[in-house]
Amino acid sequence: MGLQTLCGAPTKKGGRCRRKAMIGYSRCQLHRGDWVSTQVKKAKKRR
Repeated sequence: MGLQTLCGAPTKKGGRCRRKAMIGYSRCQLHRGDWVSTQVKKAKKRR
């Protein structure tokens, strides 16, 4: 298993988000946006 990457999304203060990205995504929980139907299908397959 590899290391978990950082989110890196731009913040309101102009810096970069330092939270860990969710496994399988490039952004953290705060910055990855709403669930879309394809993400829901992928999540259900993982269970």
